[in-house]
Amino acid sequence: MRQRKSTFSALFILLIGLSIEAFAQESPRENNLQRKWTLRECIDYAIEHNIGIREQALTVKEAKTALKTTRSSRLPDLDAELNQDFSFGHSQSSSTGIFQKNQAANTGFSLSSQTPIFSGFRIKHQTRADQFNLKAEIESLHHAKENVELHVTALYLDVLFRSELEDVYKEQTEHANRMTERTQALVEAGVLSYSQLLEMKAESAKILLNQTEAANEKKQSLLNLAHSLNISNREDFDIAAPSAEIRIGHITKPDEVYQIARNERPVIKEAEYRLKSSRSGVYAARSGYYPTINLNLAYITGYDHIYNGTAPNRSFPKQLSDNQREIIGLTMHIPLFNRNATINNVRTARLQSEKRKLELENAHLELYKEIEQAYQNAILAVVQLMASEEASEAASEASYYTRERYKEGLSTVYEYSETETKLLSASSALLQAKYELLFRNKILDFYQGIPITLE
Repeated sequence: MRQRKSTFSALFILLIGLSIEAFAQESPRENNLQRKWTLRECIDYAIEHNIGIREQALTVKEAKTALKTTRSSRLPDLDAELNQDFSFGHSQSSSTGIFQKNQAANTGFSLSSQTPIFSGFRIKHQTRADQFNLKAEIESLHHAKENVELHVTALYLDVLFRSELEDVYKEQTEHANRMTERTQALVEAGVLSYSQLLEMKAESAKILLNQTEAANEKKQSLLNLAHSLNISNREDFDIAAPSAEIRIGHITKPDEVYQIARNERPVIKEAEYRLKSSRSGVYAARSGYYPTINLNLAYITGYDHIYNGTAPNRSFPKQLSDNQREIIGLTMHIPLFNRNATINNVRTARLQSEKRKLELENAHLELYKEIEQAYQNAILAVVQLMASEEASEAASEASYYTRERYKEGLSTVYEYSETETKLLSASSALLQAKYELLFRNKILDFYQGIPITLE
């Protein structure tokens, strides 16, 4: 009995363990939130869960279905028909010429098939148009993924910026606390007045408030990034700082970037494919001018039952066998006049092709404009970074001398506060310029097909 209980206990523990393991395997999303996310992981997750991208993926599937439908139009169709008729009234006898009441039932069966032999090349050109349209939708999907990638990168860099800015505030808060302790000692030594200690405590409280606001801004920036990833549990979400110092590469000139981008960007490829699709659409519309030829096959049989006839009705199997017919033939449809429908369809298709041509030209112009704007922004960011570095060095040096003078009682709290405010402003501007240049440089790399990473 004890052995049976121990066996049941072991089995129960084993089942519990398997259940826990299965739950852990079914909850990778929750486990992922416990660690810090890299930029690439954020981008991949956002692309997988973005609603706009999922909608575009469905559009790609619709385009694939449309292509399959057009290709299948070359195949023969097959229809079955079953009809049942009842007739009442009088009919004239062919032998006596006398009208007599006649009641009959007719049952008919048929199979028919039609195969397009020549469709005026409509199927051929429509297939090509659908093929190019499918490629255009795929490039549109790639373009949507790129937009999400840039958006997530901008939010990710903003979190890094807010994080570094929070560290600056923390360092300033720690220094303010040390200066408060130093002021306390100077007041006790009689070097400074008690009012200066109160002013220094107020300054420390102001700096601590700035640190709290910086922490809240970082938290809000993380929340914005989590929203863009469509993560439900946002409390445990955090990102990983780059393992090494972020390097900013060479800023490539617009013409060089454009020569690469014009052959690689999905927005250009999409416009090119839509133009090719519209040109095939013109030929598909012109097929309405040509005759069409179809191969027709049919099998027909039936059963007649006369209720008040003088002769007995033949049996059902016998009539099905005697009444069967096989039909094979060709049908040629020659368009003569269809109320100018074909003419107008061709005109519409040509106008659509001209529109697609203009869209392609505009896509090239917009691409070069975006690249040129990105280049100018990068150059401006370089100038801002250089100016911010000089301003930060000057503010840091001024802060050092003011702090040293304050320690000796040769400077006031007002002077200290003003210098620290300038240092904080310069440090913030330097960090902002650094990440602005990094983002603009990543955009130029992005146009050249270089993956966005921070490693």
